[in-house]
Amino acid sequence: MKRNYLFAIGALLIAGLSYGSVHLYSYFYPKQYEKNENGDYINVNAKEADTFPITEHTTFFIEYYYPEENRVLTEKVSDIPALLGCDLDGTKKYLTDYMDHLSVDERENGLCSYELVSYSGQEVHLRKTYKKENHSGFVVKSFNGMVVILNRDGKTVYEYTEINIGTLPEDLQEKIEDGFVIETEEELYGFLENYSS
Repeated sequence: MKRNYLFAIGALLIAGLSYGSVHLYSYFYPKQYEKNENGDYINVNAKEADTFPITEHTTFFIEYYYPEENRVLTEKVSDIPALLGCDLDGTKKYLTDYMDHLSVDERENGLCSYELVSYSGQEVHLRKTYKKENHSGFVVKSFNGMVVILNRDGKTVYEYTEINIGTLPEDLQEKIEDGFVIETEEELYGFLENYSS
């Protein structure tokens, strides 16, 4: 009977030591690889290492994506000075700030998003997505008190008219001051016939 107790205590002791050693091993040597949803094994610890600071040795790849044409151009850039010293969070903040303070050229070119594709091993991959605005239609504006018809881009003159803006109804004058959009040529000719003297 005494031998059975000793055997049971010994078995419990061995089980406890085994259980404890497995947990100690996983604490000091965490799991490095894990299967993702695609079935590929990825290094889980690499996520922590993704916060390397950007230095003068970091290489940048910028993709210029044009979805309408289904075209991607990739450019290798030696540096982006504004990102020097940034980590992953700083890079994301830079991209957000870039879109919040978009330059006139980028806006005219149709830049609609600037995002981080990957950030690892001293390489940063970024993607700029450009979508061209639909330039069909016309914009009616006022210039020196006269109505001018512009192409939809709002810059190129389609036609100068002899219509004085002061002769138009007030609500229409306000619309024209803001840039009154006319979608089709038929609507434009209707507008011109109605308000030409």
